[in-house]
Amino acid sequence: MLAETHANLGNIFRERSCFVEALQCYRQGRIANPGLAIVHSNLASCVAQMSDFCEVVAVSDEALALAPNDEAIWEQRLYNLSYHPDLSAEAIYAEFVRWGDRFPEPVQDFSAHDQTPGRRLRIGYVSPDFRRHTSRFFFWPLFANHDPAAVELVAYSNVAVEDDVTQDFKGLFAHWRNIRGVPDQDVASLVRRGQIDILVDCCNHMRDARLGVFALKPAPIQATWLGAAWTTGLKAVDYALIDPYMAPEGTLTRESIVRLPHCFVAYRPPEPTPEVAPAPCLKNGFVTFGYSGRSERLNHHTFCVWGEILRQNPSARLILDFRSFADPATQDHYRAFMTRQGWMPAGSSCATVPTSLKG
Repeated sequence: MLAETHANLGNIFRERSCFVEALQCYRQGRIANPGLAIVHSNLASCVAQMSDFCEVVAVSDEALALAPNDEAIWEQRLYNLSYHPDLSAEAIYAEFVRWGDRFPEPVQDFSAHDQTPGRRLRIGYVSPDFRRHTSRFFFWPLFANHDPAAVELVAYSNVAVEDDVTQDFKGLFAHWRNIRGVPDQDVASLVRRGQIDILVDCCNHMRDARLGVFALKPAPIQATWLGAAWTTGLKAVDYALIDPYMAPEGTLTRESIVRLPHCFVAYRPPEPTPEVAPAPCLKNGFVTFGYSGRSERLNHHTFCVWGEILRQNPSARLILDFRSFADPATQDHYRAFMTRQGWMPAGSSCATVPTSLKG
């Protein structure tokens, strides 16, 4: 029980983006019970979220060796490897295929599917992010611009907690199906009964994915879009909807790539949006660079490039603005991490804003 206690406490810290404390808990849990697979997996995710990928593969391998068919461990593994700065695309792709090959060939009998020429297509979208999530900026232009005379929209919502944005999205769909907590097999049956022509995954291997439904091939045509904007690794998914920039020639996907013209997403800005204001550097006298995103999307290569930019602009500042960087212990970790990369001299001062770091 001691290992489980450390693991649970680590999860609480990690949910609060207190990664240093979470890391300590996971390491203690690992010592208490080296055979507890989820502790290894969570440790791998935690160090990835600290932008340090040195341990990710080895620790994730340990987790998978202990629980080779655990879906949560696989999802964490594939998500973390997607951001690994030192693995080749071929090596990462091979892991996605390895995951996908665990699923048996699905039964694909669509003889009873409605094949009436010229009828409205039924398109189902599957996502946990029909809510106040960054995906909403890309979802809305797509869903709102479907022609209802040609397309009947069905939402398969895996949302954990519905909010006001969820309610707005409900108005864009002809049918809304809540699949949270519903087993994959039951969701697949729901899709078949709904005579869905095209089923679209909008999550890929991000949090709360439902790719297990797609592995059962409940719709004659299946595609993946948005989410991680790459392959699912499933043979049962027919198409990856990307664009020529995200998927240049030679991109590895198990699906057939459909390169949408210009860009694979449209963006609707939040409302209200402030008016364009003068650049702060005109008043401050120095340039401020900013990053606002998940910390696992950063790594030592990123910091080396940023360091070179800041060396060439000695008066400039860098602000890391995301909830991860509000934690004092995490700030100390990043100061030490950047010092090890050689571009932040030891003992140098940082900006006083809690989420800021000065080069």
